[in-house]
Amino acid sequence: MPHVGQHRVAAKTAFLATLTFVLLLTLSPPWLLQMAGIAISLGHDKLDHAVAFAVLVTIGYFAWPKHRGKLTFLLILTGAAIEVVQGLQMIGRDRDAWDWAADCVGMGVGLQIGSWISNFTVALRYDERKSL
Repeated sequence: MPHVGQHRVAAKTAFLATLTFVLLLTLSPPWLLQMAGIAISLGHDKLDHAVAFAVLVTIGYFAWPKHRGKLTFLLILTGAAIEVVQGLQMIGRDRDAWDWAADCVGMGVGLQIGSWISNFTVALRYDERKSL
C-alpha cells in the first residue's frame, strides 16, 4: 500500500501541472491558441471556468490538506488576476467579473467534491479494519 506522502506528492504535481495548463489557456491570446490548434471547451465559457477551478481545488484539497483555506484564498486571487490580465490589450480577451464568479462557484463545488471523496475513503478504511 502506497504511503500517504506519495499520494500528496502526486497530488501536488497534478495540481501544479493543472494550474500551469489553466494559466496557459486563460492567458494566451486567442489567435495563439487557434494557431496552435488548441480548442478546449465544454461549450460554455462560464462552465469552462467553473470546471477548471473545481478541478484545481479538488486536487489541492488532497495536496495541501492543512492549508485548504489558504489555497482557496490564493485561487480566488488567481481567478481575479486572470480576469485583470485578460483585460490587457496585449492579451486581447475580455475582462469579465462573471468569469471570476464562475471560478468561485467552481471552487465551492471542488471543496465539496474533495470532502465527499475524503469521507468516502475514510469510510472504506473503516470497513477494511472492521472486516479483519
